[in-house]
Amino acid sequence: LNISTGGAKLQIDRHIAHGIPVFLQIGEFGQFGATVAWKQDAEIGVKFTHDALEMAVVIMGLASYG
Repeated sequence: LNISTGGAKLQIDRHIAHGIPVFLQIGEFGQFGATVAWKQDAEIGVKFTHDALEMAVVIMGLASYG
């Protein structure tokens, strides 16, 4: 639903508990580690465990190439 250098808001169809480590596949950019920070209904918020500068490069790539 949205993404920033610190994390992302996702819509999911399964139960994932708060604090669980996850990997987020972001298109052709690869997999990025994160931790579930919150959950509400079918949405979760994840906090990236990758470096914010690395995530900024990914976000710029998404903005440029989709």
